[in-house]
Amino acid sequence: MADFLKRVSELQMELKAPKGQMNKFGGYRYRSCEDILEAVKPLLHKHGMVLTVSDDLMQFDTRYYIFATATLRDTESSEFITNSAYAREAETKKGMDESQITGTASSYARKYALNGLFCIDDTKDADTDEYTARTQNAPAEKKASFYACVDCGASIEDYFNGKDTIPAAALAKRSKERYGSVLCIQCAKKKITNSAYAREAETKKGMDESQITGTASSYARKYALNGLFCIDDTKDADTDEYTARTQNAPAEKKASFYACVDCGASIEDYFNGKDTIPAAALAKRSKERYGSVLCIQCAKKKK
Repeated sequence: MADFLKRVSELQMELKAPKGQMNKFGGYRYRSCEDILEAVKPLLHKHGMVLTVSDDLMQFDTRYYIFATATLRDTESSEFITNSAYAREAETKKGMDESQITGTASSYARKYALNGLFCIDDTKDADTDEYTARTQNAPAEKKASFYACVDCGASIEDYFNGKDTIPAAALAKRSKERYGSVLCIQCAKKKITNSAYAREAETKKGMDESQITGTASSYARKYALNGLFCIDDTKDADTDEYTARTQNAPAEKKASFYACVDCGASIEDYFNGKDTIPAAALAKRSKERYGSVLCIQCAKKKK
């Protein structure tokens, strides 16, 4: 299993699925399920794997959903991993018959299942103009920085969570604090998991049913990753904002530090989707409830 997962990790690192489609109405580019399949096929052959994608039709109340499952199998053993996604079927859609509506929902569900299976992001290839422009304009110290996962050896890159880009240095630092070593996102997932929900809107202007489901999926995944990596708005110690905040903060606040007694991770301010809960309040509540200061992940294990 370890060898298979290592090859999966290598495939995920090598896969680049460009956004080859253009939405003329919205004026933006996007990738389709076919774009992903075209990009991944040579890598499947290289790493000795087979990919299959299947659909199931599911009904919730009066609405129908396409439940797509992407399965990655090892040709050298019986090992496999899967990822699934939903897309709600529209009741009607201008210019489409019933079969086309179902096919559209299937395409969306399959695309999101593949996105999750291969951890597809917007990282650019090293030979693209955009990559060159970004690296040439980057500060010298940033270009010299390199972080590698101690488990699989993969390089740790900047990560876009759907809203903000988290620097590789911040990811390495947080995994070091939580797990005691620098880990990539995939290896960190093996250590601990985190889940999140996002309610699906009934209607949303400019979106069809499948896109609404995809939007909810993106939000849920983002919050799951935020919780898994304790992502917050903490600034690096060499930034102007960090300096301004610490210099203007009361002395007793700068001296405050809370660490989980179970795993040793530092307890940071937590954003629950609506409000930011201070680390001091989290530490106090866990002390009152469990008798000791615990981080959110360790507190969940006590429930």
